[in-house]
Amino acid sequence: MTLLGCNRGSTPASADAVPFSSANPFASASPLLYQAPPFDRIHDADYQPAVEEGMRRQLAEVAGIASDTAVPSFDNTIVALERFGARCSRALLRCSTR
Repeated sequence: MTLLGCNRGSTPASADAVPFSSANPFASASPLLYQAPPFDRIHDADYQPAVEEGMRRQLAEVAGIASDTAVPSFDNTIVALERFGARCSRALLRCSTR
């Protein structure tokens, strides 16, 4: 699944949105069986900062892969692309199950 988004400042931030922090339920992988989300800790205001932080980190990871001066290989290109963006995926998967 690919998600593309762009915010050029035309959409006002949600009044109840909070900055992303380690207190956000999406900040780390869930210790629950099958990494089930901690539904008792998730609030609507947790999604937007988690997705935005995930997108910010994905862009940085892709930039790192693209600027790698090592000879391209399966591990430093394909594997790296498959591995990136876990935080954003956690938040997006929870969005689709709500």
